[in-house]
Amino acid sequence: MKHLFTSLLILLQFMSFSALAQSFEGKITVQSKILDAPAEMESMKSMMETTMTSWMKGSKSRMESSSPFMGKTITISDFEKKETVTCVDMMGQKRAIIGKMGDATQGKQQAMKADIQYKETGKTKTILGYTCHEALGTYQSPEGKQLQMSVWYSKELPNRNTEYHTLSGMPLEYSMQMQGMTMQMTTTSITPESVSDEMFVIPAGYTPTTQEEMMKNAHGMGGHK
Repeated sequence: MKHLFTSLLILLQFMSFSALAQSFEGKITVQSKILDAPAEMESMKSMMETTMTSWMKGSKSRMESSSPFMGKTITISDFEKKETVTCVDMMGQKRAIIGKMGDATQGKQQAMKADIQYKETGKTKTILGYTCHEALGTYQSPEGKQLQMSVWYSKELPNRNTEYHTLSGMPLEYSMQMQGMTMQMTTTSITPESVSDEMFVIPAGYTPTTQEEMMKNAHGMGGHK
């Protein structure tokens, strides 16, 4: 369960970073679904599925998601300053994890290397009016297994993702293996609109902390089960 929680956070951050296009200002919505879940995990599907909404403006983005399994998560990123803040609200504890973008993505890079190479399958489909091409890549899970990820991306939209720069367009859908099942994330809307600068400020009520302190507290809570 610990690795599953980590993998879900990895995928949420990956989709949030990949959605950024610096020339775009507005809102992007992404829907996650669990596919082919094992019978013993079927009852947990609804707890892990979620909708993520991201607001983009210049070099900044804000991603919000909420689910029974992960609680409420807000990720605010400044790609020019290479800074990120992840605000989590779990069991009534509100924490704002502040750090440099490289530090915030260390856990992600342990599961998926930034220089992952994708191979196009030749398949195409239309998502939100954009022609998307399928590319397959392999990555290593936290347990050390080699797994496969399918990405549908559009060459009509620029990819400003410095973490996953090998794709020549903006990803609009992912399918990723984890813990014996497949997580699929699909962009369901792209809405140009004016975004207030206040969206990129840490919300009131969140206590600043570090990733190390959060992990230490999580281990401490696990030890008191």
